[in-house]
Amino acid sequence: MAHRKRRRRRRINRKKKIIRAYLARAIFLLLIIGLVALAAFLIGRIKKLSSPDNEGEDETASENTEVSTIAISNRGVITETTVDSFNTEEYDKDGLKAMAEEAIKSYNSADGKDGAVSLKDIAFRRGKCSMVLSFKTAEDYVGFYGDGRTFMWGKVEELMEKDAQDFTGLIKVKDEEALTTEEMKKLNGSAVIINEDKIVKTPGAIRVISPSISMNSAKEAAVHKGRRPVVLVY
Repeated sequence: MAHRKRRRRRRINRKKKIIRAYLARAIFLLLIIGLVALAAFLIGRIKKLSSPDNEGEDETASENTEVSTIAISNRGVITETTVDSFNTEEYDKDGLKAMAEEAIKSYNSADGKDGAVSLKDIAFRRGKCSMVLSFKTAEDYVGFYGDGRTFMWGKVEELMEKDAQDFTGLIKVKDEEALTTEEMKKLNGSAVIINEDKIVKTPGAIRVISPSISMNSAKEAAVHKGRRPVVLVY
């Protein structure tokens, strides 16, 4: 009788060990799932900051920028400043910065793209996050996000060879008159092809634009995402 009781206790103990083992595995899996979900969330926040569909807010995130902008240097270096609302009680500042740095490191380490993208600044103020990224080329800007956005920069003749259709229907900034066929043939300088909600800042005065573009100043234009890309020439 005592022997049977011992065997029964051993079976019960084995079952308890098995249950504890399954519980330990389940808890471990839940922790892994939680970490993966957190990483996915932070990556989503970074992409949202620079989403083509992202719109500017009323409050400023810095002294100089209220909406998302793209500034182009004479050599075609792209400086992007994105602004988005950021709830510091729900989201982690250091986590967002770390994820941005990791995404940049990953892109730069691929195909020898050393220094192609860099984080110039990230600031949290008045419930908003302002992030400044620098891209060596327009190709790096598009490649880094990898979300199908349209952005090209280069000489007019080079871009016209790649995508002549986008250069149709252009108007002159000075009088808003359509370019004549002869003027189109003589069109030169640098150009930007874009299809995003962005403020575009150029190093030179903008001379020719697509009709849907709004001019803010001689070197600054407001662009809105539409059915097709728009063009500005400076």
